[in-house]
Amino acid sequence: MAFELLHRCFGMVLVRDEMQIEYTSQQGGIIDFLGTVHGTAVGVSVTRALPRGWQDTRPYSPPCDLRRGRTMTGAEERDCQLYYLVLRKLAGLSTALARVSQPNAWEVSLLFIWCPSLPIAQSVSRIALVMQESTVYRALCLRPTVMVVCHSALTTPVGSSDLYSD
Repeated sequence: MAFELLHRCFGMVLVRDEMQIEYTSQQGGIIDFLGTVHGTAVGVSVTRALPRGWQDTRPYSPPCDLRRGRTMTGAEERDCQLYYLVLRKLAGLSTALARVSQPNAWEVSLLFIWCPSLPIAQSVSRIALVMQESTVYRALCLRPTVMVVCHSALTTPVGSSDLYSD
């Protein structure tokens, strides 16, 4: 789904999938695929933003410096989980770039985040904006880094038990 959207919206061309990309060591993050957009090599990592309690539709609250000896609300806990998900995936992109073999190197890192609901997508987008101002983000992002946040509600029109009945 991520590649199809990137191909249709930005003209991305697939160069290698995750099984074809060579790394100099076995330890560290990997990317899901390598593509090009207008001749620029792009390393893509794809993730789903599915925090526990993601059905919570309350509005965004600031990420993660919230615990400080008090109980967090469901929305705060969700946003904290989302913050650490984005941080972990950015770190994975950084380690993958540091250990990728030269013919597989990319110029731009892209983190594609699929969100199951609009409130989750809005939270991820706000977290990404806040994160761009942090020194941690600047230290992790060795190359220009783009985050694509995609929201789609995928539903099945029939019950799953109907799909697998004899």
